Amino acid sequence: MNYLSIDHLIIYSFLLITLAVGLWAGRGIKDIREYAIANKQFGTGVLTMTMLATYITGSKGIGYVGYIFDDGILPVFSILFCGAIITFLFMAWCIAPQIKYFKDCWTLPELMGRFYDQKVRLWMGILGTCYSVALVALQMIWLGYVGALFNLPSQLSIFLGGLFLAVYAARGGMKAVAITDVLQFIAILVFVPLVAYVVLYRVGGIRALFSQVPTETFDVLHHPSLKHYVVYCIWDLFPAFPLSFPFIQRMFMARDTRQLVDSYYVGLGFLTVFYLLLTLIGLSAIVLSATVDVNMPQQGSNVFVYIVKHYLPTGAQGIIGAGFIAGIMSTADSFLHSAGVTLVHDVIRPTQKTDVLKLVRYLTLLLGLIALALALFYKDLPRGLYGGLDLGKGLNFITEAVALVFTIPLVAGIMRLKTTARSFWVSAIATVAIFILSKCFLSNELVLPVSIATNLLSFFGTSYFQYKGFAVVTRASEQLREYAWNSTKVSASQRLISLLPTPKNILNYSRIKLKKYGANPALFALFTSFSYMVPLFMHSHAELTAYNWLLAIRGIGALLCVGLLLKTYWPKKLLSYFPVYYHFSLLYCLPFTASFLFLFEGSSMEWLINVALVILLLITLVDWVTFLISTLLGAVLGVVVYSILLGRPIATPNSDTMYTLVYTLTFSTLIGLLFARRKQQRFDTLATQRERLTQDNQEAQGDLLASAGERVRVVSMLKRADLAQLENVAHL
Repeated sequence: MNYLSIDHLIIYSFLLITLAVGLWAGRGIKDIREYAIANKQFGTGVLTMTMLATYITGSKGIGYVGYIFDDGILPVFSILFCGAIITFLFMAWCIAPQIKYFKDCWTLPELMGRFYDQKVRLWMGILGTCYSVALVALQMIWLGYVGALFNLPSQLSIFLGGLFLAVYAARGGMKAVAITDVLQFIAILVFVPLVAYVVLYRVGGIRALFSQVPTETFDVLHHPSLKHYVVYCIWDLFPAFPLSFPFIQRMFMARDTRQLVDSYYVGLGFLTVFYLLLTLIGLSAIVLSATVDVNMPQQGSNVFVYIVKHYLPTGAQGIIGAGFIAGIMSTADSFLHSAGVTLVHDVIRPTQKTDVLKLVRYLTLLLGLIALALALFYKDLPRGLYGGLDLGKGLNFITEAVALVFTIPLVAGIMRLKTTARSFWVSAIATVAIFILSKCFLSNELVLPVSIATNLLSFFGTSYFQYKGFAVVTRASEQLREYAWNSTKVSASQRLISLLPTPKNILNYSRIKLKKYGANPALFALFTSFSYMVPLFMHSHAELTAYNWLLAIRGIGALLCVGLLLKTYWPKKLLSYFPVYYHFSLLYCLPFTASFLFLFEGSSMEWLINVALVILLLITLVDWVTFLISTLLGAVLGVVVYSILLGRPIATPNSDTMYTLVYTLTFSTLIGLLFARRKQQRFDTLATQRERLTQDNQEAQGDLLASAGERVRVVSMLKRADLAQLENVAHL
């Protein structure tokens, strides 16, 4: 076997570069705080890349293509929709804004110690170390699986990759892990589009792909694996992995709330595109196996390896292999670093008075060698949770049990529930007991839902009976914590009412957005009236009998634009409602009319182009949240009104039109969201600066008033003293 081919040399070079960069980046560390969270020195880009590189594990990358090949589009719902989109939105909306109150924390067990007590912190430190080492071992086993791609012995692949990451993670700490994660993220960024391009070219393009994919691939409701994926959706919605030990450390690395929230939004966008590309690769493999390649493996776990070995040229295979290894090592080094820091900072440090920095390096290296030994001695790879490779039932048992124990108590503490050690221990013991019993007596798909339900009921039940209700923590400042008793029913109903689209909430929302981001109603009205609502230069494909509807739709839009032009003449009582009128006019004239006329004109190419123009115009006028709400609502209303007014079913566009429509919608929206968000960020910055200046001005005015009052008091005192000299001074 030639171990010095071009592909092998690319792999060796990538490993050596990773080791060198890791050792270089981690030089000059002075204390354990810098070792643990790198003194919050990284920007949003590095923070996002290291978070994503940690999130993309072997099963979430390589394994996902196999899941698509085996089960059609079902994995899209569990991994992409539930595991990425909903989970990252939950993190950005609910978790990230609360992290600012715990800036002095470094680890998850330390945060749990804040919510409960030091005994909980100690045990979470022990469990967290076991959890992280188990995940490191699981990722190292994936390194052996990738070795088969290049006909390398699995033991050699595990040894080289595992030893390298253990050395640089132990030596360089978070600096080394973050910088190597950036390097590994770039490798992932290269290999996924490359493979997608190659397999789509073999299929004949996206149009040919969707015309050749078997219909049962998209049949979700009648798929035999549906009940299993319902369980997977529950588990992916359970935010155990994105709230685990290295991810909490990433949160503490953020400089402020805005940086952390932005990293989750950017990560959400990347993961959406990443999984869509992997989905295209899996669907292409289905088509290739059914049409031109009878040798394609019938087991999904081997499909990605087969595609790389048989469809990519020499050199490209090495790049893909580097991307595989990058995705695995970026997760492993993060969990290894987290294991070492957790063991020292939360278990040993309270009683350890020696050089802690040297100790954490030695113990991190030791834990890495333990994980490496577990991976080297584990050879059996039966089928697992998603139909792919089971990387060790014992290791998975540890990670699942620990995740069930800490997730709900951690979320409850972050979300301001007043917590007690009793509720934690009762829920932990009950959950572990039920989890073990479920493993013995229940089917696999019921184990996790039953365990999650047990943890929920035992934790919140204990809290409720202990306090005769639920206590909520009011964090008045980053230092002060007050306890306030609130009725759960009242607070929940109030939150629910605040989210409902009532007239009052809609009006307040429009006022806030218009005040924050501004508007130019006159320019919009003029432009829309002359170039869009009455497009005399655009040919109509509609039937003459239905032409009246077309004129009516455009006429209503033109009247709305007239109302925008006459804003200065509105009565004062009505001006307060102008923000709602403005947003409604945008919704009607842009997404609603574009959707209606696209269907009305028979999905013609002119109106397809018009859809893209509408998207780009709308996203320049409003913030991204209003853009998404207006686009979705306008499109739905356009379809509904078209069906009701014309009384005929919507004609299904042909494959070419559908392809062009999806392509146009996807990339025009993506371009708008990516580049128009800079405008929103500038508005947010200006609003923050304005609030800060207002606050500083109020404080200065208060100081001046206090100083003036003191002067008046002194003058009065001097006058009462009836001293001529001092009275003259007071007069001056």
